[in-house]
Amino acid sequence: MRIQALIGLAFLGLAALPAGAQPLFANPLDTVAGYRDARKAMPDATHRFRYEIIETEAGKPPVASEATLDVAADWALYRKDDETLLQDFALNRQFTLTGDTFTTHNGMASLVFRVMERQNRTVLGSMLSAAGAGDMMSDCESDAELGLSLPGQKSAGAIAFADRQGASVLTCGGKEFGSFTAGSGSAPAALWPTLFNVVPMHPALFKRMRESGTVPQAFEIVHRIGDRETRSAFRLLAAETVATPWPLTGAMRNTTAEMFNELIGPGGADLAMTAIAGTAQGGAPTLQSWDEKIRALMQTDQAAAGMLMMPTFNMFPELQCGTQQHPVCALAPKLNTMKATEPAPMAVVEMGMAEQQGNADAAIKAMQTIMASRHRDSPAAAGSFALALMKFRKADLDKAKAAGVPTDIKALQAKALMALPYNVAYWTDAGDPLAQGYRWVEATLFYDVAHALPMPGAVASNGALVGKRNLFAKIRTDFPDAFLPK
Repeated sequence: MRIQALIGLAFLGLAALPAGAQPLFANPLDTVAGYRDARKAMPDATHRFRYEIIETEAGKPPVASEATLDVAADWALYRKDDETLLQDFALNRQFTLTGDTFTTHNGMASLVFRVMERQNRTVLGSMLSAAGAGDMMSDCESDAELGLSLPGQKSAGAIAFADRQGASVLTCGGKEFGSFTAGSGSAPAALWPTLFNVVPMHPALFKRMRESGTVPQAFEIVHRIGDRETRSAFRLLAAETVATPWPLTGAMRNTTAEMFNELIGPGGADLAMTAIAGTAQGGAPTLQSWDEKIRALMQTDQAAAGMLMMPTFNMFPELQCGTQQHPVCALAPKLNTMKATEPAPMAVVEMGMAEQQGNADAAIKAMQTIMASRHRDSPAAAGSFALALMKFRKADLDKAKAAGVPTDIKALQAKALMALPYNVAYWTDAGDPLAQGYRWVEATLFYDVAHALPMPGAVASNGALVGKRNLFAKIRTDFPDAFLPK
């Protein structure tokens, strides 16, 4: 069950923390050789656990399947039906393997979705309770479905365990939400974060299982939504010693880039690949080469150079106008004076200010000014207005349509990316609408690309990327069960 997001990207109580040693973001379009180099070592999986799974839902016949987990020191392979997932904790990536191809996404994408959705339900529940409508879902139900509870949040339903024929049975709010039977063999460390990521269960049940230290002989997960109940019963069939190599081989091809043809539009895959490789548009700009580009443009068209002022600071946040001589620094004071004849460059600045202030009317007015100028097709204006549109309410959007300005966020962001693919902020901006729609797998692809661009200064200190790293680092700290111990 998905409840409509009410609060977007905000996360209550999240403060900035430095990133840990393991990567938070990585190149999603790399080759097998690249991932092997990043890992340094590929230890074999030495444990294999085979589980029979019986899934039941009221009114439907039981469905039987089998799952196999091959567990190494820092990765695990999970196979069920036609699905093969590689959970790689060293790379912080999840890989979906299909024949001789694979796709990959950020290893935290699912976790972030679960955290944000759990927060959303907490806020929604508080609003409904304040309105006297009661909760749509109890804390017990939400915690069990999403497999986590928020730090510092105490469940309204009382949690208790009882013994039943050797099994520890969890009740929450007086209802059963799962059980487990301890095994006899010690569990390898990577088994626990693998189960946390691929088999969500009530966090109290997961905690009791993990504290047992043994490979579960059996466990049952119960999900409830009102009167609807589903059960997934796992029974250990075999625990074996194996020597399974890390499953990505040199013959396998990464097809993740193809997703960008849908997410950006035609040409999106090539754009993402060439931008990361530093071959788009003749190569990644440096502060010196961009200096030369702006100087040359100023000689022929100062207004066109002015339209690139904000992208310049996004790509080169290390640029300090007080101490460095860069043409964009000399250009900034001129924007106001050229406004009478060339209003578009200043309008881009005003649009950015309006977006920061949440002033939709001012943003629309600035875009109208640009649309009436010879710079109506500016990618910088498209990227800036797309950012403003993300904050528009329905009434604001109606005003924008009536004013004749573009309102397709995806098209505007694609335009900005295609023209300025080394602007790291444009990639994070394009991911944010997906995150707001709770499409975190796709959103993190954009965040991964932004961090993989050959723009070291921007990757290190652009505010948009720093903010993403702080958010993900805090979530990693707050939910250690999803990761190997440090």
